[in-house]
Amino acid sequence: MEYTAYLDAIDNSRFKAILNEKIPPISERVTMPPSLRRPLITDEIREDRSHPDIRIARRAETISRLAAVARERGEVSEGLRRVLVIQAVRLAYISAVRLAHVEGRPSPNPAAIQVENLVGSVLYEHSDPTGQQEDLNDASVEGDD
Repeated sequence: MEYTAYLDAIDNSRFKAILNEKIPPISERVTMPPSLRRPLITDEIREDRSHPDIRIARRAETISRLAAVARERGEVSEGLRRVLVIQAVRLAYISAVRLAHVEGRPSPNPAAIQVENLVGSVLYEHSDPTGQQEDLNDASVEGDD
């Protein structure tokens, strides 16, 4: 189910890439149960955080924090590097949308940014193109919940 949910999220994303540091192991698609949606934040918080300038600042802060993590870790996973690029793509896009708005132009087409050209495929780990390896550090032991 995890890989199906991952593929569905990619299919529904603007740039055909999401912010998973670890790509789930490749597996067959399955039928998913119906999606449930519930608000996680209040309408007031949503209104405050949805302002374009706030979104730009928050995205830039996130990129800064990720870059600091990369610096502190020393050895950084390809997944973290991929997430940094995707975060930067999102920052570039929302900044371009804001610029177009203040200049009175239409919003840019998200297709102008080709994420796959920047990060390669997001359907499998490049170090594991067949999706056969499982990182034992990421595997959970049954009953650990």
